[in-house]
Amino acid sequence: MLRLTVEGEAEQVDQLWEHLSRDACLHLWDVSEMVKPNSIDKNKLCFLQFKEKKQTLSRVCMTTEKGEVISFDLSNCHILELETGKQLVLGYHYDIFHS
Repeated sequence: MLRLTVEGEAEQVDQLWEHLSRDACLHLWDVSEMVKPNSIDKNKLCFLQFKEKKQTLSRVCMTTEKGEVISFDLSNCHILELETGKQLVLGYHYDIFHS
């Protein structure tokens, strides 16, 4: 996973961003945009990852504040370490037997 920052003239930033968004091999998420006041410049920030050819399944185990361990399966699981020290878990969960 990469953290991508694109900064420059707004029109050129938008053109590059459209190109990246159309690329079938890339996955962009958590996109933020900032336009500088009194300027034609724009700043875009996102996380970037190459899409995997096949889906992966991972078992995630977490401990609650009470010390209980919970676990669940996630498809295409990604665990991100944030600057604040917290972890962000991303993925897909499907339980066809859940009532």
